[in-house]
Amino acid sequence: MLVAALLATLASAQASPQAPASAWTVQTVALRDLRQADTVVAELKNLGFDAYDGFAMHDGKQFVRVRVGCYTDRAAAQAVADALAKHVTEQAVVATLSPRAKVARCVREDIGFLTPAHWQRIDAADGLPTFHVKLGGQSADVVYNGRRWVVVQDGSPRPVSAALTGPAFVTAHPGGVPWVAQETPGGTRLLCPGKLVGHAGDAAIVERPGEVVACQFAAVPATLAKGGSP
Repeated sequence: MLVAALLATLASAQASPQAPASAWTVQTVALRDLRQADTVVAELKNLGFDAYDGFAMHDGKQFVRVRVGCYTDRAAAQAVADALAKHVTEQAVVATLSPRAKVARCVREDIGFLTPAHWQRIDAADGLPTFHVKLGGQSADVVYNGRRWVVVQDGSPRPVSAALTGPAFVTAHPGGVPWVAQETPGGTRLLCPGKLVGHAGDAAIVERPGEVVACQFAAVPATLAKGGSP
């Protein structure tokens, strides 16, 4: 059986730059007092989170929801919720991003592979983030070329690099949990939870329990612009 077939459940071919029709966010708390909510938002922003608030009604009462970020994939939002809950905030739950959420950017994640029993990062001559994985007695390299993940078998050519240079990524530990952050003109912004193991183009390559992913900031989907409540 071809290695590529064996690794079908590991390698991701999802690298489309097109924005999805919907996105996700993470809610940390809903408060009655706007001043309290503003304090929570400020605290989260000081830590580097893209935090914001918005009004909502429940049982005839008005609440102020404090939420964090925009994520183009629900699994990415869930990873953030897991890293926030009990570490940075008391609670954190995934919610659908509302059309007028006060976010400047989204985070997109592309899964490279779900970590099998045997895998390791290798230093490739071309500098591309490369991981050697073994599955069912077979092996292959999984490479991120700056735009997408590619499975390389024996004898097959390595992908051409889209770009090795890009933003500066750093490691942060809000609440004692490892996160990857990106240096932006507006300051250091937390990107996604996990351990920084490489980068290419605009993406940081991040390891966390069970998976290796490429994380990068993306534009807010046009379908979410204007209309609706925060």
